[in-house]
Amino acid sequence: SSCTGQCKSCNIPGSQGSCVNIPSGQTDDNATVTCNAGNVCNGAGVCKVANGQACPGDPSTCLNGVCADGVCCQSTCTGTCMACNLPTKEGQCLNLPLDATDNAPVCGGAGDANHICDGSGACLLVDGQACLINANCAHHNCSALFCAP
Repeated sequence: SSCTGQCKSCNIPGSQGSCVNIPSGQTDDNATVTCNAGNVCNGAGVCKVANGQACPGDPSTCLNGVCADGVCCQSTCTGTCMACNLPTKEGQCLNLPLDATDNAPVCGGAGDANHICDGSGACLLVDGQACLINANCAHHNCSALFCAP
């Protein structure tokens, strides 16, 4: 057959000469309607939005079916001090950097001026807040019972 359907190819290693689905995560530049420019095939013959690209509103259009922090993401990314839209890392659920705030769930900002992210996925006390041990503070320094830089 002509094999011009989206996310189909006759040139897949091991299946040359047969019209089969293009593997997940690959683009299709040869179809009548291409699957590229931020979109990838899902391995089942359907074109989806690639991880790291802006969510089109419906998470089911994302390759992994997940829209987090405004981009298609590898996972739901709902943990404290985690995000899927960090610059140059879009689509990967990673810890927010030290001193960042997280509004979902609240850690700093949005009425919580006492906490910030510590860069390791934890929400800890800001400098100047009362503490008992270093582990209470985002900068891991409890000095004279107060968090310090």
